[in-house]
Amino acid sequence: MGAIAFDTLEFFETLRGAGVPEEQAKAFLTVAQKSHENADLATKQDIVGLRYEIHDLRKDMDTQHATLRADMQHQNKALELHLTIKLGAIVVAAAGALPLLSKLLHLF
Repeated sequence: MGAIAFDTLEFFETLRGAGVPEEQAKAFLTVAQKSHENADLATKQDIVGLRYEIHDLRKDMDTQHATLRADMQHQNKALELHLTIKLGAIVVAAAGALPLLSKLLHLF
């Protein structure tokens, strides 16, 4: 991460020029320096790196999405075939039972 350019002398002189006592100006300067030292800022290079990472993640997600879609289509085809076979068996069983039912109905 990057650092902030900070002119401590100009800061101190600005405070002194505004009438801030020297001890207070030094205290303000110390606080400002510490806040800038601990600043965790992103540089342009950091942002470019993140863009590449996001691009790679998108490609991975697109690949995973395509794989999942293909798997679901395959499972749907298998389920469709299974249901067609079941329905066909039910139709064949019902068609085979019709003559038997017809004979039974004629008996009554």
